[in-house]
Amino acid sequence: MQRGNILFISLLLASISGSLVFIISFIINISFLGIVGLIIVAISFTFLMVIPQKFRRENIFAESFFSTIFGLSKIISHFDAKGNGFIIPPTALTDKFLLYIPYMQERLSEIPLGIRKPNRYMLVNRGLLFLPIGFSLVELFEKKLNINFSSIGLFDLAELMHQILVDKFNMVTNIYIEVFSNKILVQLVDSMFFDLSYRLSIEMPKILTQIGNPLSSAIGCILSKISERIVYVASYKLNTSKKLTEIVYILSKTI
Repeated sequence: MQRGNILFISLLLASISGSLVFIISFIINISFLGIVGLIIVAISFTFLMVIPQKFRRENIFAESFFSTIFGLSKIISHFDAKGNGFIIPPTALTDKFLLYIPYMQERLSEIPLGIRKPNRYMLVNRGLLFLPIGFSLVELFEKKLNINFSSIGLFDLAELMHQILVDKFNMVTNIYIEVFSNKILVQLVDSMFFDLSYRLSIEMPKILTQIGNPLSSAIGCILSKISERIVYVASYKLNTSKKLTEIVYILSKTI
């Protein structure tokens, strides 16, 4: 077996193992293991992204995240959390992005007190707290292009994301971004995560606006870092004939 294929399979298995560690940690209530599991997934994902194109198997790669998302969906279902996923920028709490999913459907205008001082990782008094599955992609983009998204303007984002997703990483065929005040329309043509999103839309459609996939989550993280606002997905639509993904992000009030 060629070295590239061995590397790909090893990282894929590491990603799946990290997902299992994360799920087990929640079952036995050891939050440290949950953090370790998510870090393993994030590191594996980052290295998978920089494997030479000839060794990459996009469908397998994208589908490998199904187990992670499925595990998170089980946790969300267990606590009957009905709200959309709200991405909180690093400036609000820590040096990392956070994903907050409230138990009840609500518009989040400010961070609840329980999130400001959480007494447990993942579980707070009004909802669930996770690391967004796309945060490692944001770090990868910034590192590879030597940029900081916090210094980028919203109206400059379309050109930059085309450079990143189309030219640099070949993750989509094309990307269109339109800014309407606090509403951001993002269209992805032939995304490498399209098939995964389609599967999720059939098996667990709510999860697309709660967690999303690594790319949609990363875009949400980028928008929150640029605007310093809480960001959530208002709608997530797929056009199978055109392999078009249309996502509407909402920027809430500044933290």
